[in-house]
Amino acid sequence: MFLQQHGGWDINGFMSRDFTALQVASSTAGVIEWLLDHGLDPNLECYGGTVFSNGPLTPMDVAILYERNTRMLDEMVSRGGKVTRHSLFLALPRSGGASIRVMERLLDLGADPKAVERGYGPVLHLAVRRGGYDIVRLLLERGADVHQRASPTDNREALEIAQRLGKSRIVELLQSYIQRNGHEEK
Repeated sequence: MFLQQHGGWDINGFMSRDFTALQVASSTAGVIEWLLDHGLDPNLECYGGTVFSNGPLTPMDVAILYERNTRMLDEMVSRGGKVTRHSLFLALPRSGGASIRVMERLLDLGADPKAVERGYGPVLHLAVRRGGYDIVRLLLERGADVHQRASPTDNREALEIAQRLGKSRIVELLQSYIQRNGHEEK
């Protein structure tokens, strides 16, 4: 902080190995707020330590990944933070507890429920794998495509993935959604 206060540190600059100050301090809300108060750009593209190998993350993405609450997300948005194509993927739980409130807020802010990430496929597919029933239901309610393919070379749909993983509640949800919306299985 001494260096920053005395003009010797670029708060948006990269530290070691392409990490920004936010990435180093990403698990401490107070530090994130301090960085924002002192000029951190919430849309600065950060390359080091990304979850996805397909491109950079922004400080807002990092906050979604580590904070897992809407308070910090709303703080980033109030400072000009933008939802990116990574946002919904980052909000999905890696194990256990859901992050449904964060997902809802991101969708309210314009996150695409049909977003695709190379290596992961559509966000709905990843939600089937690790997000659970409530997150799959939320994505369907917000416009996810139940017939979206895993990739150009992988024709699996969300229903097939749920069936293969033995996720019976999600299978029932997807089948009900298909029936209710008049879509025939392809």
